[in-house]
Amino acid sequence: MIAFQVVGAQFIQAKLAAMAKFATGAVQMTGLDQCAALVTRRAKQKAPVDLGHLRSTIQPDRPNPNEADVISHADYSIYQEFGTGIYAENGEGRKTPWVYFNEKTGEFVKTKGNKPHPYMRPAMDESKEEMEHILGVTVITACHGVGIK
Repeated sequence: MIAFQVVGAQFIQAKLAAMAKFATGAVQMTGLDQCAALVTRRAKQKAPVDLGHLRSTIQPDRPNPNEADVISHADYSIYQEFGTGIYAENGEGRKTPWVYFNEKTGEFVKTKGNKPHPYMRPAMDESKEEMEHILGVTVITACHGVGIK
């Protein structure tokens, strides 16, 4: 899961809520929604694809008004992102080979692990500048909407 939070968002939200009483129009998507949509789109583009299940489970989530998450609900997401076995990024992967039954091929497979295929972290990293711009425009638009120049 990738999460991002705006520091001071509660203060800004309170000020914007007070100003919103005077606003004439409502914004369909907030800046956080737009940022989450951006990261979701990039993560889906970067996700490794076999049958497409991993890609289809990547979704934005809003646990609270001040936070947006992008989550992959596939049970193997973390293994794709960080690798397994001797290839695990944190170095804590299994050090000895193992055998598993591959339901797709109907055969037993011996493996040392899988190399990482990061898709969530690069999506977030590549989106940072654009997210800053989106959030800045959202704040400026909200201020202009209530007559603050």
